[in-house]
Amino acid sequence: NQAEIAKALHLDDSIVEERHADPACRDEVFITSKIPPGRQGNDEAYNCILEELTLLQIDTLDLALIHWPGVQKLKSDNVLNAHKRFESWKGLNRLYREKKVRAIGVSNYTPAHLRELIARCREDEGEYEHPLEIPHVNQVECHPRITQTELRDVCTEHGIVLQAYSSLGSSDPACKHELLNHPTVRSIAADHDSDSATVLIWWALQHGIPVIPKSVNPEHIRSNAQAVRLFQDDFTTKAFCLSEQDMNNLDSLNDNTHLCWDPSDIL
Repeated sequence: NQAEIAKALHLDDSIVEERHADPACRDEVFITSKIPPGRQGNDEAYNCILEELTLLQIDTLDLALIHWPGVQKLKSDNVLNAHKRFESWKGLNRLYREKKVRAIGVSNYTPAHLRELIARCREDEGEYEHPLEIPHVNQVECHPRITQTELRDVCTEHGIVLQAYSSLGSSDPACKHELLNHPTVRSIAADHDSDSATVLIWWALQHGIPVIPKSVNPEHIRSNAQAVRLFQDDFTTKAFCLSEQDMNNLDSLNDNTHLCWDPSDIL
């Protein structure tokens, strides 16, 4: 969707006036891109992001991530996975030093993957002119069915932001509404005269977890954004928040179930 984003960012004044549209302001848009499994490696990752910048017609990305700890066409137990993803991390560090990206991170990294990367960065401090950054962000699936407690602890210990995707569940038809229709979630939503999506967003935010709920429905997008705004507005007054019992009930749903992808078998 790079072409669509570029078009939105670079509408000229005549088109904006003709369509009665508000031009997208670059400073108000946070743009993230990812290194796909087929582009793992130092130069590959580096060039992948440069290509993204060209397609987006911008000079700097806000965040660049390694999308997956594995490498395309390699089996999950292949030791080259670890080597290639570390090479990709070197490529992202080059981009960060050159100010082509404002922040760098990883996605779908388990506690083991994260600890390994941090250890490698520290081991190689004397090998490079510039010490390697540890990830600024780890974007993972996180919701009451998989609360990622150990991973959250690792991220907190090292100052890494854990960002949650699929906070409302998966788009997979087989389990699309599993979280939204869960009896516990619906009961808590009814108690607060709210909806399941808001409850799930607030559960994450009250745990200190930033969320990026995905939707193609404009009304759902507005509703999800409103849930975040409510939390921000009421953060100090706690005029509306989930109770300790609500949070405990939601936490108790954890059974480490991935509704999306499970990276735990990637070496």
